[in-house]
Amino acid sequence: MEMATFMNHPEYAGRLGNLRAEYDAWRQANPSTYTYETYGRRAQFEAREIDWECFKAVRPVQYSRIAKQVEAMGVTWEQAVNDREIRITICKAAGYWY
Repeated sequence: MEMATFMNHPEYAGRLGNLRAEYDAWRQANPSTYTYETYGRRAQFEAREIDWECFKAVRPVQYSRIAKQVEAMGVTWEQAVNDREIRITICKAAGYWY
């Protein structure tokens, strides 16, 4: 495990500058192809805007678990999204953090 950083050490300034330039050139030549998948494999905890119809189509099992908890708690979908305590309770019970 490294216990010291040489980033600010004057002896390594030139090498660090060269490495940064190489990386920047590589990034420019190889742009990211990553696309953000809102309702993908990983949950998007505390997403402010949730298109529940889209979520239901893409993640039907997780939607079903969440819907079951919303119904069991007798809360609205607005509360399920906007009330932090309710949301945490639902997420824990559903096993999916939205």
